[in-house]
Amino acid sequence: PDGLFGRLVVRLVSSRALTLRQLAAHSCTVADVAGANTVSFVELPRLRTITVAVAGVDPEGLLRGTTMALNSVLALWYQIPYQVDIPCTSCVAAGGKAALLFA
Repeated sequence: PDGLFGRLVVRLVSSRALTLRQLAAHSCTVADVAGANTVSFVELPRLRTITVAVAGVDPEGLLRGTTMALNSVLALWYQIPYQVDIPCTSCVAAGGKAALLFA
C-alpha cells in the first residue's frame, strides 16, 4: 500500500536511534539505516516481498526491532496479514535449499 515503506523507515529511525544513510528508488525501494556498530538494510522490491538484512554488534536485537517495526506497520496500521520467513543459516552455508525456521 501507499506509504508503507515510508512509515516503516520512520519507525526504524525513531525506535532504534538509527540514522538514515541512504534512500534510493531504482527497481526497488531501499533504506539503509545505521547506528553505533549496527546496520539494517531493508528492501522492498516490486514483487511485494520485504527483505531485511542486519549486521553488527547486536544483530538479534536489531532484527527483533526491525521485525517489531514491520509488525506495527503491517498489522496495526494497514491490517495486512503477513508471514515472516527466516532462512536456516546452516542450510545456506551447507549449500542446500534454504529451509525456513519460522514460516
